[in-house]
Amino acid sequence: MPPTLLEELEETGATNELIVDAGEYVQPLTSDEIEVLKKSGVHFSEIIKKQIETHVNYELKTEYSKDKYRKRKEAKFAKQMAILEPSLFNVASYLFEKDPGRILGLRVDTLSQIANLANLRPGGRFLVVDTTGGLLVATTLERLGGSGTVLYLSETDTPPEFPIVDLLNLKEKAETLKHLDWAAADEEHVPIRAPIEPPTGEYKSEGQRERYEKRRQALEAQAQLREDLFAGEWDGF
Repeated sequence: MPPTLLEELEETGATNELIVDAGEYVQPLTSDEIEVLKKSGVHFSEIIKKQIETHVNYELKTEYSKDKYRKRKEAKFAKQMAILEPSLFNVASYLFEKDPGRILGLRVDTLSQIANLANLRPGGRFLVVDTTGGLLVATTLERLGGSGTVLYLSETDTPPEFPIVDLLNLKEKAETLKHLDWAAADEEHVPIRAPIEPPTGEYKSEGQRERYEKRRQALEAQAQLREDLFAGEWDGF
C-alpha cells in the first residue's frame, strides 16, 4: 500500500487519553468465541472486523493506534504459508537455521565452495565421506545430474540412509550412488564372504535359490566396486 499523502489525512480529535483497559468490557468477544469462528471457516478479516466492531474503545484511538491495532490482529490471525521448492539451497538453509548440529554447522556458501573446489560435474567420478546426514552426498548427486559415479565410504557395510537425499527427491539421480565400508576400501582387507550356494549343492526351494542368488550378486557388485576404487582415475574426494 502506498504511503498516505499529508493532504489525505483526516483531522481527528482522538488522543488515547480517554481509553481505559477494562478487559472483557472493552473487548467482549471472547477467545472461545473467536476459536469457534476460526473452526467454522470464517476468514481472518471478518474476525478482525468483528473485533473492531465490538471494541468499546476503538473509536477513541488515534489513527496511528487503530492501524497498529489492526496490524497486531492481522499478525495474530492471518496465518499464511509459502510453499517452497525442496531445492538444495532451501533445504540446506533451513537445516542451518533450525538444526545446524545435524549438518555440522555447514553454511550454504561453504557448501557451494566445497562443490566448486571439488569440480563436481556431470559424468564425473567422486569419492564422498559424509557425516552431515547426506548433505554432501545430495550436493554431489545434484551436480552430477544422474550421470557419473558417486562412491560413498561408510563406517558400516549396510546400505546408508540419507534423509536429505529423500527430501530433495533425488531418487532417480541416486542410482549413480554406490557405497563401500572403510574396511573394504583397504586393498589388503580380505572380506568375510558368506556362502553363495548350499553345502549340498542342492536348493531346498525356489525361495532359497533366490536368496543365494541375491547374495552372489551383492558379493560380485562389491568386488567390482573395490576393483573400480583401486583402479583410481577418480575426479575428486
